[in-house]
Amino acid sequence: MNGNGGMPLRAAKRELIKSLNSLSDRQRFQIIFYNDQPEPFKTVGMPVQLMIGEKATLARATRYVDSITAFGSTEHDSALKLALRMDPDVIFFLTDARIPRLSSSELAEIRRRAQRSGTTIHAIEFGAEPVSPPDSFLRELAAQNLGQYQYVDVRSLGSRMEP
Repeated sequence: MNGNGGMPLRAAKRELIKSLNSLSDRQRFQIIFYNDQPEPFKTVGMPVQLMIGEKATLARATRYVDSITAFGSTEHDSALKLALRMDPDVIFFLTDARIPRLSSSELAEIRRRAQRSGTTIHAIEFGAEPVSPPDSFLRELAAQNLGQYQYVDVRSLGSRMEP
């Protein structure tokens, strides 16, 4: 998410904070950033879990999002499996990393886990081409899990991005 001048991460963070600001205290959420290890938003001393959208928690979540920087390699599988362990209704999975691809066996395992929990997985891919790659595993991930796939050309974000 640090490629292309960091535009993918800045765009994701901006949209995520907008989404956080729209939550009520009757909604639950979780944020998992990842590179080679998933880093969930959590309260010290508490297990990783879905969080309640109360004002104080949302303020902490916003600070957490603001603090994130992109570095390191990419491990999609562990982040998705961590998210699925919380049995969410929906996952919005954002990445600019097509490599490493999730293998067909990893996709199948994720599909089984999502079906057990009734979770829909939407995938949003950031790239620097005018159109999405036809062989994106993210398209397959969304299709297999009743979600939608969206491609974002980060070059189109340039004029809308803050410094």
